[in-house]
Amino acid sequence: MKENSKKNLIIFSYILIWFLVNLSFLTYFPFFHSDETWLAGLTKGMMEKGHLDLTEPFFDLFPRAAHGLKLLFHGFQAPFLKVFGFSGLGIRCLSLTAGAFSLYLFFRLLFRTGFSFFLSFTGMVLLSADIQFIYASHFGRQEILLFSFMLAGFNSFYSDWRHRGIITGLITGLAAGVHPNAFLIAWPVSILFLFEIIRGRRSKREGGGFLIAAGTSSLVFVIASFVINQNFISEYARFGASVGVRSGMVERISDFMPFLVKLFSRVSGTYYTPDIRIQMILLPVLIVVGCILLFLHHRNGVQTEDGTGLHSLITGLLVGLTGILGVTIGIIIIGKYSQPSIIFYFPFFYILLISILSKAFRYMPWLVFICPFFLIIISGFQLQHEILREGDSFQEYNQALKAIIPPGSRVIGNINAGVAFSDMDYLDWRNFPLLGDYGLSVEDYLNDRKIEYLVYPDELDYIYNSRPVWNIMYGNLYPWYEELQSFINRRCRLSGAFSSPGYAMRIVPLRFSKEWGVRVYEVLSPSISE
Repeated sequence: MKENSKKNLIIFSYILIWFLVNLSFLTYFPFFHSDETWLAGLTKGMMEKGHLDLTEPFFDLFPRAAHGLKLLFHGFQAPFLKVFGFSGLGIRCLSLTAGAFSLYLFFRLLFRTGFSFFLSFTGMVLLSADIQFIYASHFGRQEILLFSFMLAGFNSFYSDWRHRGIITGLITGLAAGVHPNAFLIAWPVSILFLFEIIRGRRSKREGGGFLIAAGTSSLVFVIASFVINQNFISEYARFGASVGVRSGMVERISDFMPFLVKLFSRVSGTYYTPDIRIQMILLPVLIVVGCILLFLHHRNGVQTEDGTGLHSLITGLLVGLTGILGVTIGIIIIGKYSQPSIIFYFPFFYILLISILSKAFRYMPWLVFICPFFLIIISGFQLQHEILREGDSFQEYNQALKAIIPPGSRVIGNINAGVAFSDMDYLDWRNFPLLGDYGLSVEDYLNDRKIEYLVYPDELDYIYNSRPVWNIMYGNLYPWYEELQSFINRRCRLSGAFSSPGYAMRIVPLRFSKEWGVRVYEVLSPSISE
């Protein structure tokens, strides 16, 4: 008992230190993406309005589909926004908390599969130092929450609970309340269940309990979606098509390898993409070695060392390999190749690594120390480099806007500027591509919404001049850009401008390439402008 207390103290002390260190640069790395303020803005709107069938108040023309597939995420995020306010810290603190919880779950998973305390702790430290994991734990989106649900499901799978199949299914299904991509994280544990049933290690009854529980718990959020919005399926499918979800399976499969190549080459649009080339080189090597080891143990009939059926090497290899297969299948079926989703491979990468290191420990014990040491050092240098190069502060960006625009003013700009204003006073440029569908001109829209200030980043001019390459950011600017320029010349005056090379230009390869800036225009009444 005393030994266990000491081990628990070591684990929780490390996780606490990791949390506090990451808290110190939480709002600096990575740069804030519009998705973060987008999601938090919806959470804030739900808190203020007190109902769940709300769509983003800053989109009054841009098509949005109200649904219940993110209700848990908004429910989890609301207390952090309540405590820390609608700020960078409030937006990201949920992710950091989920990251810390995921570290504990990862340690428990390694330990449950039979690895020693030392190897389990080493695996947890490796994951905690990985730049992709740190990025996910700082990024105010749902990936790291889904990550923790996935690890919780695997922990339940390897528990000795009486109804572990049902509990595993409940955990997996409840993830649908975080994001529709819960479908992705359901595949790894489902494939593991199927494989173990085929091997005779799990009963069909347990597998059936898993499927029924997963389906029932996820169905709760589907039913909630229909209660909120009877047309949610068609509207959500339409939105998916607008953000690049491919419809044909052939196209989805053919897009997978280019997706990996872009990750390896760090080719990105608006998402930060960490340098994970070492992990991507090692992963296929680990997969091949893992398959060979699994085959050799199966051929030789070596199932366990202690007769418990939970030999760490075999179990670790099974979890790692089925997990990687499951994530791959899930990503391809969903067909949305988003850079942040790569995080779901990483626990299985490190499980494979620890499994192979546990085998090598008998022959080359020094490898267990040298390999993690180099991976941690490399990740540390990468992180230091990325933090130092991020020379633009999200807080300073929003403070500069507040210094120019009086409180309570009606404003239009991109979503990143929304933190500086209330939801009721703020609209996004992405409404403009829909003006023609509603028979509105730029001037009609701005007059009807009583817009008083335009937050105009330099990226608008760049995107227009390089069209259609970056139309994904604001839609097609061509129908309304010239009309907007005419409106600015006739009806606006420059209230202020400031340099923001990291937020006035959000296209990753161009950030900090020059002194990009933001201009703030005041809208004048027709009589004054004339």
